[in-house]
Parts: sequence; C-alpha cells; structure tokens
Amino acid sequence: MSFGIFCIACGATDCDFEKHHYPVPRLAGGKSTISLCRTCHNLVSRIPLKDWPWEVYKAVIESDFRGPALLAFLKIVEKYYREPENHDNQ
Repeated sequence: MSFGIFCIACGATDCDFEKHHYPVPRLAGGKSTISLCRTCHNLVSRIPLKDWPWEVYKAVIESDFRGPALLAFLKIVEKYYREPENHDNQ
C-alpha cells in the first residue's frame, strides 16, 4: 500500500491507496500505475464483474458518466457476460 493524494476512481482522500497498473496491466508487463483506494482496487482487480454490487452499475448510469466513456463501460459489461469462459473461471 502507498499513500496517494486521492483515488482516481471515486475521489476518496482519507485512506490508504494501492497502486493499480494502468493502462497496461502488470500481467502484460505494465509499469505505470495510478492510485486507487482499496475498495475501488478490489472492484477492478479482485472482484469478478459478475459479482459487482448493483449499486455500482446504477451509480455509473445515473452519474455524469456519459458519451464514449459510458458506451465503453457498457461494452465491457456486455462482452464479459457474452464470453462463457468468464463464468467458468470465477
């Protein structure tokens, strides 16, 4: 864990931060990182998409997360659920 300024995803400021490899995942050789709070890092790296709380999806849809960013998120969710191997390994 490291201490960052804020979580790039949720904006939390009063917590410990974890480094998330972005835009290239660590498993693919990525070296650059961003700061995420533990909750957001768990969602991105440790919790399968199918197990995300409905509140997360609802917050995205009801927020100012619009245009191409929202379309990309929706595509990722759709792709995940269309690929059977994602359900077998989780």
